[in-house]
Amino acid sequence: MTNLKIREGIVKLRDLLKTLGGGVLPSLATDSKRLRNMAHAEPAFKLKIANLSLFVLYVNTTDMAQLKNQLDTRVNKTHNFFSNTPVALDLSAIANSSISPNFADLMSFMLGHGMHATGVIGGSTEQREAAVQSGLGLFPDTIVKPTVKTAPVPTAAPSITPNIEKTISQNCPNLD
Repeated sequence: MTNLKIREGIVKLRDLLKTLGGGVLPSLATDSKRLRNMAHAEPAFKLKIANLSLFVLYVNTTDMAQLKNQLDTRVNKTHNFFSNTPVALDLSAIANSSISPNFADLMSFMLGHGMHATGVIGGSTEQREAAVQSGLGLFPDTIVKPTVKTAPVPTAAPSITPNIEKTISQNCPNLD
């Protein structure tokens, strides 16, 4: 189409809209603005991977009374250190046990001390299923610890003292 034909079509469309009483024109303009704004609007959310520091509670016993007693003693020494702190539960040490912790009870206890259990690491299939049933997430079975690269230790320059002494003793035997 040529520009002239396009202009003629726009004029005809404008005339048609005027004959319809103009009621369609404002709604077309509003719809056009709405569509333009939607095309340029920011998304309602973004989902990204983040590397976050997270406390991990290593559960070494299935005796919840013992765990809670020791945890209570330790946390009471820190005076509000755990204030709305996310904590992962590592169940690796009890994975071979047929006992699953009472996660609802443990989560309630932890919450009373400012800790929010967020999920479990490791554990048996049954323990992980029980955790999910209690509303916990699942982390990978093992924690990948970052490797710390150390700077190479400079090696000492070889000592030249023995070589000098050897050279002197060979060349000047009377100095001994």
